[in-house]
Amino acid sequence: MQSQFSTHEIELIDALDYLLEPVFKPHFAYPKSKDPSQRNAPKKTKFN
Repeated sequence: MQSQFSTHEIELIDALDYLLEPVFKPHFAYPKSKDPSQRNAPKKTKFN
């Protein structure tokens, strides 16, 4: 197989190869009290 593709060059790119900053942290990685997806959610009241 090496000789069959010797003139070809292949480069694999990892699309997720970046620094994992807090903005990319999934919601389930936080405790429920600190979940950022809940911060912007509408507050529940007795009417909704």
